[in-house]
Amino acid sequence: MIYIFSATNELEIANGLHSYTPAKHLRDFERDLSFLPYYFGEEGDILLMEQKPSDKFIESLKVLHLPNIRIHSMQETQQMLASKTINSKQKLAPWGWSPRMHHKLDSLKRHISLHPFEQKWETSYKEVYSRVFARDILKTLLSNSTQKKIYIDKNDIPMVITKRDEVHQHFQQHGNIVVKTPLSSSGRGMIFLHDDKIHDTYNQWIDGALKTHGYLMVEKKVNKLYDLSLHFEVKNNQIDYLGQASFFTLENGQYEGNNLQPFPEEMEDQQKEFVQNHIKQCVEDLLSAFYIHNLTNIYQGIIGVDLLLLKDAKGNMRLQPCLEMNMRYNMGTVTLALRKRLPNNVNGFWKVERLGRQDPMEFDRIMKQKYPLEIDNEGKIRKGYKALIEPTPSTLFACYMICSPIK
Repeated sequence: MIYIFSATNELEIANGLHSYTPAKHLRDFERDLSFLPYYFGEEGDILLMEQKPSDKFIESLKVLHLPNIRIHSMQETQQMLASKTINSKQKLAPWGWSPRMHHKLDSLKRHISLHPFEQKWETSYKEVYSRVFARDILKTLLSNSTQKKIYIDKNDIPMVITKRDEVHQHFQQHGNIVVKTPLSSSGRGMIFLHDDKIHDTYNQWIDGALKTHGYLMVEKKVNKLYDLSLHFEVKNNQIDYLGQASFFTLENGQYEGNNLQPFPEEMEDQQKEFVQNHIKQCVEDLLSAFYIHNLTNIYQGIIGVDLLLLKDAKGNMRLQPCLEMNMRYNMGTVTLALRKRLPNNVNGFWKVERLGRQDPMEFDRIMKQKYPLEIDNEGKIRKGYKALIEPTPSTLFACYMICSPIK
């Protein structure tokens, strides 16, 4: 595999132009986190990076017992493919496909055998990446499942709206609602409406989003208990289940980090038992819906499905089994890979943090001092802090994990 990270996949698709240039803070994020695919690569894979980490940092990762991943620039990789130094049977594995990513990898694509989905960007792919497609999967799942009582009611399925007045109608009917753009991710591209009226700032956001996208998604705000995710891979005309993860967000819904084990440590036993009892059914229902929608014919690659554990109006626990679909590698992919490198009796989390004015080297020093790393008899991390990207004077983000033994 030849991996390359991207921070703006859905925004690139929404824009539709291969010349799309992300905002500076997103370019900074993409540069700083470009090392993340290293954690789920396998022996002999290649990670495309223009700024390689130091040998010292790579050496520090030995505690994770990672396979040997080669790191090369785009130009180096192109030259190796042209000279057949590396096998042309290598597969391209960008974080996600988009018009921009196709253009970016054009010099490599000519040397590599590609699946039809990967050969060029088609405008029809855009809807597969949208929240409308996730909504359609949800509708199919709720209609066909034999265990409807474990899920949200079909009346709580997100709605498509095309006018600002429709947002106001939903707001008057339900009080607390969430309005989302069709293409966005990680908790961005959405607003929560929960006051006694919709303020002008929100009306301006709604008008601007409708002008850009043509429609928006509206759903009732629910009594969320936990964010969960299920992960799949579409490959060779079949869909495989990869595993389950849980993550946490900021108050505005933006992604913050993942728990290293399938469930948060603070999760109540009753809540955990509910999910454990029904997650297999949820996986089966999602797979069934994927095949009904012929997903193997229109997509190839990783899928991350975000779901919610929530309480309904009567206080009963329910699952929202398909809140969003990430048709790409995602933070859950990294989580599943990190979990394999840790002992079973170790929990904790990993997260991404914007450092602001804080010096990244000093942040790293303080965290090492506050959470000293402890290694078990098998040479695996038992406890402590570990940076997942190299802190340098120019990095603006920190990405790290903190581990602790399960109590």
